[in-house]
Amino acid sequence: MNAEFSRLGLPAITNDVVTDTLALARRKHPMGPNSLDALCRRYGVDNSHRTKHGALL
Repeated sequence: MNAEFSRLGLPAITNDVVTDTLALARRKHPMGPNSLDALCRRYGVDNSHRTKHGALL
């Protein structure tokens, strides 16, 4: 996320801050599915090489 913030000219998140990306997705897309696969499709992220959810790795 810090790379994206840097591109936007925003300050980096420090290591003592936790970001709940699912909560962010639910606020941004309250009506849609917000699974990892759904978000990848929505934002055009290729996850075809993935065999397990990132949290399981």
